[in-house]
Amino acid sequence: DGELLYLHSLNGKLLKKIYNVGKLSVLKLSQNDGRLLITAGHDGGITVRTLHLYSLRKIWRWQCPMPVTSLELTPRDEYLLIGLKDGTVLAVVFDMNNLLTDMCCGSLSK
Repeated sequence: DGELLYLHSLNGKLLKKIYNVGKLSVLKLSQNDGRLLITAGHDGGITVRTLHLYSLRKIWRWQCPMPVTSLELTPRDEYLLIGLKDGTVLAVVFDMNNLLTDMCCGSLSK
């Protein structure tokens, strides 16, 4: 229904359900090891969540000026390319190791 995010095992077992995620337009896993889930929505918000222990904990959020239509990570997850509804493409430095370090040390706000 666009407001819930479900995480299932390969066997179909429900592992986690998150409410109020908004209407999502894009889902992307980090390429190196799939430890991060990146979502973007019609509201222009981009959220990075950890898949560690299936928590889907939010570790980073960024607001774009308009709806996001596509996301792509460059090889080695160095940059996040963001396609916007008006055709603009943004490139953001995506330091996955730094995000994970911050998450483990508790320095990121929830």
